[in-house]
Amino acid sequence: MTDKNIRGLNISFAGGRIRITIPDAINMDNFQQVEYGIESVLTDKADKVVIDFGKTKNMFSAGFGMIVRLKKRIALNGGELYLVNVSPRVLEGMQSVGLTKIVTVCQDDEAPDFHAAERPG
Repeated sequence: MTDKNIRGLNISFAGGRIRITIPDAINMDNFQQVEYGIESVLTDKADKVVIDFGKTKNMFSAGFGMIVRLKKRIALNGGELYLVNVSPRVLEGMQSVGLTKIVTVCQDDEAPDFHAAERPG
């Protein structure tokens, strides 16, 4: 597993899996930086992308749009996007705009096993 810090994002790589921990808020001031940071590590080999919202307490409309664009890009490459550790407040916002109908939102232990990619098989 490889870990990096890119544009304030904690990013881990293992096999074709990427795990990204995003900041405490996604708003008009930082959504482009967050989106560019995530896009900079996406490859056509990324089959599972997990975005960890464990630190994120607020997400505004710009953040919801960012998730939709990332979902489209990842799906075009044949990958899957998972959102984990989403706070009740952020989840309520996601539900109100219908984001939970197009993106998998789950608890961390329900997401694909991130470490399975590094185990010999």
